[in-house]
Amino acid sequence: MKKIFLLIVLVCINCHSQNLKCDTVKLDKVYYVTFEIQSKENYISKMTGIFSNYNPLEFNKDNVESFISSFYNESFYSPNLIKGYKNMLCECIDSNSVNLYMNKNKAEVSKIINSIDEKPISYSITLNTGEKVFFKVINISGTFFKVSKLNKGIFTTSMEYDINEINEINDVYVPFDNIKSH
Repeated sequence: MKKIFLLIVLVCINCHSQNLKCDTVKLDKVYYVTFEIQSKENYISKMTGIFSNYNPLEFNKDNVESFISSFYNESFYSPNLIKGYKNMLCECIDSNSVNLYMNKNKAEVSKIINSIDEKPISYSITLNTGEKVFFKVINISGTFFKVSKLNKGIFTTSMEYDINEINEINDVYVPFDNIKSH
């Protein structure tokens, strides 16, 4: 009986995957990098990017704006997954499939969030203006939605800089399906 149920679920997933409203891309072992900027004058800022090649030594250290520009010049923006995953599903797939994908990927999305939150700082730099930038890095694989930064399904937090003001952000990658952290 369990095998029949699993078969039905897989058939439903395959049928629904044909009804995607957003582009998708498969990525294997990319770097999921979160940076946190700490400053004496401003609140903590925290954002994430997806890198195929990651080298924190190449980031511009002149000031916050130049750092963020250099970070997103080399990566794709990825929104907050805690609330952003469901928003993106609602935007990119038919409403009947949202819960199916939520249930299928819930454990791995939580694992990614916990991995990055609990992971010790991988690297840190100090900008020329005094702000400290801390990086946490994990590898992930899976299918990602690839959307414009103007997509209304993108969820941003108050801890992030406005992505519409960052010229280097055009495409946004959001983990979608068959997500795995390594």
